[in-house]
Amino acid sequence: MIRFRCPTAGWTLIGVSNRGAEGEEKMNDRLSLSIFTTEVDGKPVLAFGAKRYSEAQAICTDEQLRTKLSSLKSGAVPLCGDNAILRVRLAHPKEAARYRQATSQSTEDLILVYLVKLDGPADL
Repeated sequence: MIRFRCPTAGWTLIGVSNRGAEGEEKMNDRLSLSIFTTEVDGKPVLAFGAKRYSEAQAICTDEQLRTKLSSLKSGAVPLCGDNAILRVRLAHPKEAARYRQATSQSTEDLILVYLVKLDGPADL
């Protein structure tokens, strides 16, 4: 139940949602995949697909991702330092095109596409 109150106008609007978790899941199935970019200290590092910004944010803040980015290097420099700031945003057109080119097959798996040249193989 959702309750909106406006004391100055003297009214209350009550809305009831019967969708629940199942309805959210159905709605999520209808959403198209958006391409997001994770920036490390303002530098675009990887692109991935998610249906919602909240999902993209959860991926970006995952400690396993930070650990993996810290272990990978580009130009002999780790992609992510201990105090690096990770941010997620919608991918720019060139980043999205690079993601789509690398992920030509449709899959439910999370695929991360690195936007920087890595020094060694990436198995994330």
